[in-house]
Amino acid sequence: MNTDADLIGHSTHEKGVAGFSAATCFAPEQYFLGLATRAVKGGGNTRFLLADTGELVVRPASGTWHAEISDMTAFCRANATAFRVAHLNDDDADALAREMGPARPIRDLLWQAAFHASQGRLIAAAGQGKQPSMLDVVQFHRWPNLTRLPQTPNTMRICALLTRYPTSLAMVSRKLSIDPEEVYQVYSAAYGSGIASIVGSPNADEALAAYSFAGEWKGHAREMLHSLFSKLSGL
Repeated sequence: MNTDADLIGHSTHEKGVAGFSAATCFAPEQYFLGLATRAVKGGGNTRFLLADTGELVVRPASGTWHAEISDMTAFCRANATAFRVAHLNDDDADALAREMGPARPIRDLLWQAAFHASQGRLIAAAGQGKQPSMLDVVQFHRWPNLTRLPQTPNTMRICALLTRYPTSLAMVSRKLSIDPEEVYQVYSAAYGSGIASIVGSPNADEALAAYSFAGEWKGHAREMLHSLFSKLSGL
């Protein structure tokens, strides 16, 4: 049974359970995700080569990417320093793309990169200036195309909730009865691909009080229903 402390974070500290330790989050720049994001923002054709795994070309102008990769999971989980990176002119990019697979949307690439890099950890939000937390209130701004993307068993349920209601990651886990690590992985993929954002970060003490109150109310409601049922049965 999960306690309130379990819902707020897996690591407890002397002053409480306000956030995460570094072991529970990951920095995009340490993986292919950081390289790909920088290439997309830069706007130039970029080639990424990982020895014994394959290569990939990102073409921001057309919003597409091409690849010949034997293991996408390994490619996305490799350390950023393991890649050979080269900038290409349009002619060279065209020639290389013709040798690779079909063009696919860059947003799909960023989802895959973040999804595989996460491994159940929470993505560090660039420019937020703080440690990511399961108390962060987040929202999806659109549905991902799940017909062509890696996903967890409950990805669709998470997307359905977060596209409709801004919700804390802790509450998503609780309401859907899903392990926090699965929520983090799906959210990280959405955030990394640009379809999700943090819309609020409530105070930890307030969140703990809210969860505690919710638990107490559920207990009182159960007692009232049981009492009512007993009275009706005695009629």
